[in-house]
Amino acid sequence: MTFKGALSVFCVFSTAFMPGFVQALQPHRAIYDISLDKAIPQSKITGASGKWVLEINGGACTGYNVSYRFVAQLGLEGGKTLLLDTRAKNFENAEGTAFDFSNEIYQNNTLIEDTKGVASQKEGQISVRLSRPENLEFSLSKDALFPIQHYKKLIEEAKSGSKLINSLVYEGVEGGKESMAATAIISDAKAVEGIEGKLLQTLPYQILKDEKLRHWPVSVSYFKQNAGGDAVPEWQNSYLLYENGVARQFIFDYGAFGLKGTMQKLEYLPKEEC
Repeated sequence: MTFKGALSVFCVFSTAFMPGFVQALQPHRAIYDISLDKAIPQSKITGASGKWVLEINGGACTGYNVSYRFVAQLGLEGGKTLLLDTRAKNFENAEGTAFDFSNEIYQNNTLIEDTKGVASQKEGQISVRLSRPENLEFSLSKDALFPIQHYKKLIEEAKSGSKLINSLVYEGVEGGKESMAATAIISDAKAVEGIEGKLLQTLPYQILKDEKLRHWPVSVSYFKQNAGGDAVPEWQNSYLLYENGVARQFIFDYGAFGLKGTMQKLEYLPKEEC
């Protein structure tokens, strides 16, 4: 069992780029508690706990650095456990034409996936150069989008009232050799005061409420490229997306089981001065 969706959540932060448009994301550091959302009996998963620490730095002038660590311990039948540890450090330039990525996945403290490389848009295609797990150069469709690029478009599409967005995204995960097809469904905007119950009076939710930010329920399903119309997604991420780029109330759905990410801390970081 590998852990794909923690890496892909930042393809949550990617869609189609609008030339000449610059959407600034709020630099921030967020910490989420991880728990079990669902598990079918065949998965043999009985529980889950963990943390996800996410940090976005930079801005619309020079680009964005995104780093995160997602650690989840799954409880299994018979008292066994499985420790999953996903680590990523990525940079995407302001134009969305260059992407440096480094992604690692550990299982029970053993490295099982290590991908590092650079990708850039040039000459009508995307050129990728991997240095891990092997030295390899190849090209991808020019239509593939990088994570921050995709995320900005999701925000713009949400603002414009779009409900269904199909995209081709490249994250540098799953060995870094292919793009994924992503289908996003955006529901109607929630009211500014719509943060549920007593959480309205607590941090980090008070920060979001005070800014009177619009937010939308978003669900993104990831498929192998060229999968048929009846294909089942490889995984699915759902969350509440705020217009400044902060997201919360995550559900990572892998079919046989799902994990929940609940925001526990939110800290705004300094904005980049152009």
